[in-house]
Amino acid sequence: MDIKKTLQGRVSFEQKKLSELKTQNSVIAATRTIVFILFIALIYFFASSDLWFLLSLAIGAGVFIALIIKYNKNQDLTLFHKNLLQISEEELRRCSGDFEGFDDGHRFSSPTHSYTHDLDVFGEKSLFQQFNRCNTLGGKEILSSWLRQEPNVEQAKRRQDLIKEVSQDLHWVHCFLANTRSKHTEKHDFSSLSQIKPHGILVAIVKVLFPIAAIALLILASIGGISWSFFMLSFVINFAVLVNFNQRMIRLGLKTDHLLTGIQLYISGLQQISQSKFQNAIMQKEREQITALAIREIKKLKKLVNLLDARSNVFYGLFNGVLLIDLHLFDMLRTWNQRNQFRIPEWADAVHRMEAYLSLVSYSMLHPEFTFPIFSQAPFTLNGLAIGHPLIDTESRVKNDFDLSSAQLFLVTGSNMSGKSTFLRTIAVNLIMAYAGLPVCAKKFTASPFLIFTSMRTQDDLAEHTSSFYAEIKRIRSLLDQIDGSEMATLFFLDEILKGTNSVDRHLGAQGLIQRLIHKNCKGFISTHDLQLADEYEKDPHVKNYSFNSELINDELLFDYKLTSGKCQNTNASALMRKMGIVS
Repeated sequence: MDIKKTLQGRVSFEQKKLSELKTQNSVIAATRTIVFILFIALIYFFASSDLWFLLSLAIGAGVFIALIIKYNKNQDLTLFHKNLLQISEEELRRCSGDFEGFDDGHRFSSPTHSYTHDLDVFGEKSLFQQFNRCNTLGGKEILSSWLRQEPNVEQAKRRQDLIKEVSQDLHWVHCFLANTRSKHTEKHDFSSLSQIKPHGILVAIVKVLFPIAAIALLILASIGGISWSFFMLSFVINFAVLVNFNQRMIRLGLKTDHLLTGIQLYISGLQQISQSKFQNAIMQKEREQITALAIREIKKLKKLVNLLDARSNVFYGLFNGVLLIDLHLFDMLRTWNQRNQFRIPEWADAVHRMEAYLSLVSYSMLHPEFTFPIFSQAPFTLNGLAIGHPLIDTESRVKNDFDLSSAQLFLVTGSNMSGKSTFLRTIAVNLIMAYAGLPVCAKKFTASPFLIFTSMRTQDDLAEHTSSFYAEIKRIRSLLDQIDGSEMATLFFLDEILKGTNSVDRHLGAQGLIQRLIHKNCKGFISTHDLQLADEYEKDPHVKNYSFNSELINDELLFDYKLTSGKCQNTNASALMRKMGIVS
């Protein structure tokens, strides 16, 4: 499947569909206006006959309400197709490498985490920004946790199965994401229902007696028993009660449109999950958790929400002024919440998890050239062919083969800008993707579970009175603590080791650290400019030298970014300074 052509086709289809819906909405709106004018004319014409007046009122109201319901359904359908169009357009932007405006998840990043700060897991142009399709805050939190957690191979395999199956149905994926999208989705959830408090004794009495009185006065006025002014007075009193009630709801933060939107998106998401036909283990489990009871309760909630949706039309207002529908409706919502308050978090989490799963699915569909990794039970396994960095665009991406089995520690030397840091990040980032369940940027990739640890972007902290060197040795201390504190092997990535101190201390410190690490439950990479260090470990069976090199041709530095066995054979610092006119 050519995903770009498929998305372009979906964009064209949705644009055509929206044009059709716009035409339908215009016709319905015009018909509604005509009916309303006829309705007013009939009322005026039959004003002297109570029977015909009431009959005209009933028929006119019925037709007008039916048109409103049809119009609202079309409006909902229009919003749904607008969301589908927007989703397809966003995916096309991602295809072209445009991620501007997408949530980068920077709030989930932590400098103290074992790797997220160094590997662009969160933040601008990050993994999260490329992966995330979640609309709810709960979905984003789940997705971010998958990028931070210790590896769970069995869970990763199940996610692979889900991605492989669900990615065959792009329409289902986009429909779910469209159903759970709104302008302020992050702020919406079921929790707003818990803010609806029980009516006081006075309101409980009013909501029963005032509608009875209003109906009685309406009947008496209709048969000529009393003046219509008595009914109008009761209507005004009821309206005042409603205004006071709605002000109280607003003070509690219960704006009807927010409540409606928040509940509606969860209802739609749960119904779509329950009706799915996918056979992978995760989808079956998610479907089973949405029981028949859950569906019944959700349908009841949907009916109440639909009534909420009708509050904006004129006839709802008329009936509301007589029957105090708002008071009864919010009472029913409160009762529903009390009945289901312990189930609500489970239902909400089902929608959040599905958003996170579909984020992985959507990313996978945009990268059919990526490969699902194989997980090995053999310890300290990591090997791959044509491994590239997924955050680098295809045209600029250089791929390398690598096998971890040849040593315990890998010294990576190289000239400036030759690709040492990028290579370390390439291996680590692909592991994070593999453990999340995603395909990786490689032709072939096999790995066993590792705890990942990085030290790459250490810097001074004026508030903490911490130098960059002290920050780095604190980071290395954290690495040793992680290795000693876990039974799972650690794979570490130390970039430009001890760069904040003099060459003698850097050399001695690196030697001491290497001697400690080769006797621990770990493997890893150390990049350095210290070629003497590489020479000293040339024949050590625990250590293997790799390098990245550059060439100076006609005063132009050229890099191939290819991993080479052995230490670096050239340097380029002087050439770079000459090129910049610093030295002659």
